[in-house]
Amino acid sequence: MPRLSFGASYVCDGLAASNIARSLLKSPEIYFFDTELVKGDEGIKFENFVALSLLKHIHSKIDYQAKNYSLKFLHTKEKKEVDFAISHDKKVEKIIEVKLKNHTMSSSLRFFHEKYQIPAVQVVKDLKKKRIEGGIEIVHSKKNLESLDL
Repeated sequence: MPRLSFGASYVCDGLAASNIARSLLKSPEIYFFDTELVKGDEGIKFENFVALSLLKHIHSKIDYQAKNYSLKFLHTKEKKEVDFAISHDKKVEKIIEVKLKNHTMSSSLRFFHEKYQIPAVQVVKDLKKKRIEGGIEIVHSKKNLESLDL
């Protein structure tokens, strides 16, 4: 599992899986364990928080269940990108898009879900009501993160 730790940071590599057509290598996303290092608006800080929660979930799968999981992100040459992809044995099991307030469905999330039949969820911090749109769950972050193995 390509995972690099640099003190207070975590590097999340892009996914270049053979079953994801037209994927490409891109600079990795960097998330910080020390959230004081996160600079930017509330949306950037929230994405960092979700990244750390998902990373803990992945590590519990690895450590307690001895399963080969990894946390990546998806992107294409056409600039379609999804924040997170949870992979098991190099196969994408779920894709996750993080939004602070935007309740509209991510077009990139919809693209990957429809094209590759990957289960998808859009996690929104300030969501009034959970719903399903085109087979994709749009859920409140609190409920979604509480359901993770941490």
